[in-house]
Amino acid sequence: MTTSSTHPSYRVYTCLGRRVLAMPTASRRLRLAGLARYQPFTFKRKLYRRLIWVCINTGLDRFFSRPATSPLADTFGFDFDRWLSQAQADLGAGGLIGIVYWPPQADRRRIYVHLFNTDLTPVGFVKVSLDTVNDGSLERETKALETLHTAALQQCRVPRVLSAGRFGGHTYLITEPIPVSAKPVAALVESFPRACVDEYAGHARRVSAQEITGLSWWAAYRSTLGNTDGGFHNALMGSMAHGLDIGNAHGDMGSANLVRDGETLWVYDWENYCDDAPLLADEIGFYMAINFTRILTDPKHELDRFCQRFLRDTPDLTPCSVLASLAFRAAWGLDDAILFLKHWGTRSH
Repeated sequence: MTTSSTHPSYRVYTCLGRRVLAMPTASRRLRLAGLARYQPFTFKRKLYRRLIWVCINTGLDRFFSRPATSPLADTFGFDFDRWLSQAQADLGAGGLIGIVYWPPQADRRRIYVHLFNTDLTPVGFVKVSLDTVNDGSLERETKALETLHTAALQQCRVPRVLSAGRFGGHTYLITEPIPVSAKPVAALVESFPRACVDEYAGHARRVSAQEITGLSWWAAYRSTLGNTDGGFHNALMGSMAHGLDIGNAHGDMGSANLVRDGETLWVYDWENYCDDAPLLADEIGFYMAINFTRILTDPKHELDRFCQRFLRDTPDLTPCSVLASLAFRAAWGLDDAILFLKHWGTRSH
């Protein structure tokens, strides 16, 4: 039995016809508190948040939203009220309010929920899966966060797991909220958090050339080759005659997954965590994320810049680790790395 009749009505906010967030209409303060959780890590997001903030304060937000009895009334048959009751039971807290966000990728079957208590204090951040692919991602992140908390990291902080469960046949993960006062890290290569990455990477472990094919991500990398291999695989295998150093990696290290609250660096979104990644996976992943748009626009030119930076200007980096880190990123299906593999034979030598 649902409780939609006892919950406040919602407003679903859109941008160019795409759903962005849904918030109760109960009060202006509540809507502003929910909007404050929208991280402005790109200029477009910053502009959109500012626009909605002005509209809420002037009462004009109805022009950017539509009314709804539930934030997910027409989405995948998901009973939001029943799920919210389950989340409250998990946390041992009643009267929680949920602000729903949709991911930027329209086809990604998941939602995000920011939970507030009646004082409008954030009490939890939730990822809710709506298919088996996202189930696996959230289960991997749950294990990663538990492992990282056991490690008692000093150089950064990761969200603590408050609860993890299943609803409607799929997985959800509730973590502690990142402070509202936290600010996005600048999208600059110089922002790479080296001390933090070195700490959670742990001690390097060497695997032999024969053991490389048994790494957890290797099969996924091989499946990306097909028509995208421009000679990259031969170069990779040739570089690994003496084996490969591996360690722990975030797997999706980019400025969008980093915020600072004073002196504290928060690192979140550990869904791609891997304990047998190449040692340079996160450094190269950070560089690729910063340059993602440029790589997609002109992959040949950006591949030359990449090779100049990591293979020519930095002689202390082994080609094996550099190439393996590209292979690792390609294993996750990331377009920038796959484009580099495709154009590998066109690079300047």
